[in-house]
Amino acid sequence: MQIEAYLSASRMRRLSRSLLLIAFTLSTLATSMKVAALETDARGYLGYVGVAVDEDIVCGTRACQGILASALFYGLSLSVQGDELGAQVVAAQDSEEDPELTIAQLTARTGFGGVEIGARLGKIIIPLGLYGSQRITPTARPGLVLPQSYFLNTYYDFLTLSDQGLAMQLTSEAWNFKLAAYKPRKEVIEQVIQLPNNEQANIFQGILSVLLGDSFTTSSNNNTVRIVELRNYEGGYVGLSHQSETTRSDAGFVRLDLNGSRLDALNLGNAWMLGAWEPSVEIFQLKFDDTGSKLNGGSFNLTYSAESWQSFGNVVQIDIEGEKSREYTVGGAYYWNDNWSGLLALHRLEGEFSNASTSDEDQLHSVSFSLAYSWN
Repeated sequence: MQIEAYLSASRMRRLSRSLLLIAFTLSTLATSMKVAALETDARGYLGYVGVAVDEDIVCGTRACQGILASALFYGLSLSVQGDELGAQVVAAQDSEEDPELTIAQLTARTGFGGVEIGARLGKIIIPLGLYGSQRITPTARPGLVLPQSYFLNTYYDFLTLSDQGLAMQLTSEAWNFKLAAYKPRKEVIEQVIQLPNNEQANIFQGILSVLLGDSFTTSSNNNTVRIVELRNYEGGYVGLSHQSETTRSDAGFVRLDLNGSRLDALNLGNAWMLGAWEPSVEIFQLKFDDTGSKLNGGSFNLTYSAESWQSFGNVVQIDIEGEKSREYTVGGAYYWNDNWSGLLALHRLEGEFSNASTSDEDQLHSVSFSLAYSWN
């Protein structure tokens, strides 16, 4: 009951902050007479994704929606931009969470000596990785299909979803330098993980306690581990990207202070544009400074784009202290037009990182199909 009360109070505080931020954003734009010519853009989408999984699982993380759990998802985006000042508000959620703002930011841009300078202030998204800034929703948005992955979504959401922050970028020709100071979402998350036997549950509980200390409260009973996590952290980000006619490269570094424990994350990626094909490779590492423990990972992604459809697939591998987990994804948006889009994807997860499999083979399979309507 205490957890539920805390969750309700936390949601109310987040909603209050969101409303105050919207009011501040609109009042700032209304009183700013420096904006000479305003350009407005409003768009939204509404859809449903149905998921069939070959095991009964309990999966409470945001990354599960659309891959391991069915969901009604929706989003609304409103942006106002002038020559120098602007603002953007994005609400993008699914049925498992209370509505809240994903992005609510003031934007500014100017030029100096051939360099374009941009800034974002408010509730921002940290653009870590080749596709990091576009992983706003747990399902593919209409007209923008990415190599969807439970592993990658879990990893990037942990590092990049922000409550408040300040970000800047310097762009010169093909180069883009990015940096940010931000505070990821502070909230309580409760998860239940089912393991094959009680001994493994006790071992898993011990590993979490060693790695994350007081930021996690765990209890194990009847082959399950119940995790209550209080996120209270702040971080910094620095990144560099380069784009040419045939390649896109990105490097980023994140340092987080998670309840007094330092986490360092490094991400490197490169994509090649070869006509209709776009293969890409990403490698990443998350290091717990207090214990020296490391999470190493990599992914190979491949997309093929046609006029009204796109297919994609990827392979992701995570290595935590010698324990390897792997995910295979194949799928495709079979069709889209100005308003409608559909997505079919098949996933196979192997290893402990899935936190969901209950079988001795430690494998999990899912098939997801989504249909969405968008407008602008």
